Amino acid sequence: MVLLSGCSSDKCSGKRRMTKDIMNGHLLHELIGNKWRDLARQLKFTEAVIGLIESDKGASTNECCIAVIVRWINQKGEDATVEKFAGVLITIGLRNVAEKLPGM
Repeated sequence: MVLLSGCSSDKCSGKRRMTKDIMNGHLLHELIGNKWRDLARQLKFTEAVIGLIESDKGASTNECCIAVIVRWINQKGEDATVEKFAGVLITIGLRNVAEKLPGM
């Protein structure tokens, strides 16, 4: 594969993969906070999975939010893009958070 100078395949295609580093670097769990359940629903997690995450992580909204994002990244692989994640954030009323993501 030939790439343009200074251009990774993800950047050239316009699709930047969502990573744990992006999540941690932007403190997404703190910015999403109590809306983590809305996030999980928009990411197509079932109520049963949401309940399991909540019971596993206890009352910590930050830990629940991290668990949701990491699970989504792991499940979607290459399809877990910053653009898709930003779209979900906008859907749940967190446009301000979406705009902080790289490339948005």
